[in-house]
Amino acid sequence: MATMGIIAVLLLTLQDPWAGAREEPAVSVSLDARVLWASVWGQASAHNSFTGFQQGESLDFRDDFNLDTGALLDLRFAVRLGGDHQIAIRSLYGSFESETTLTRTFEYNDNIFQAGEHAKTGLDLDFRDGAYLYRVLRGPTTLWIGAGGRWAYLNAGISGSTLDSAGSMEAQKAFFPMLQVAVEHRLSPHFTLAADLTGGPAAIAALFRLPSDGRFVEARFSIAWTLGEAFRVELGGDVLWMGLTAQGHESDGHWADNRSELLLLAPSLGLRLDF
Repeated sequence: MATMGIIAVLLLTLQDPWAGAREEPAVSVSLDARVLWASVWGQASAHNSFTGFQQGESLDFRDDFNLDTGALLDLRFAVRLGGDHQIAIRSLYGSFESETTLTRTFEYNDNIFQAGEHAKTGLDLDFRDGAYLYRVLRGPTTLWIGAGGRWAYLNAGISGSTLDSAGSMEAQKAFFPMLQVAVEHRLSPHFTLAADLTGGPAAIAALFRLPSDGRFVEARFSIAWTLGEAFRVELGGDVLWMGLTAQGHESDGHWADNRSELLLLAPSLGLRLDF
């Protein structure tokens, strides 16, 4: 009988080496805050019937707008119910700004910008997520799967130039149904590896006056160091790709054809508090 008891204890230990050190409450709350140092690539175009669609080729964020790097703030608030259910909201916000001398003449939105002008350029992004996740795997390795939605706002263009102090920025909005998969593996009681994959294959094109169609995919990776019961430091990296297309009449009655493609690569540093 003693031998059987020892075997049972060993089997339980193999299933989860740190099970005894982790008791999950019925309700728990976590708050994550991360800073991302993002490098941006991509392009945007904003054709408008007001200008007769002159020279309306796509503009490169780096070559034409001289946009390179910027800081993003990522905040996440989650409530876990019964250990296996999680409801989370998230906000990712930031901007890129630069100045450049335009090397070619082009149309953007309802303006024609001339080669040789000095211009201030910018790119603002604001993403807000809501999701429900269910834990399908417990133990040293945990797996969460879920679904939700993302409201996306992207505003790119020229905020001012030599011949036009008002410039021309073009905003796009979209709402994506999204799927999410998150996995964590505890290397030890104090160190954890994590990966998160989120994506939306198609936007719902009926929620805004000029909604954008599109899709996105985002991947996050991190290693976390846990200090005590409620504090965690995370070091990681993010990859985000998003493509948006909007066609239709704007509020001024002009026909618009707006497109953008965004790629972000970003190392990150974050803190997490558990309550």
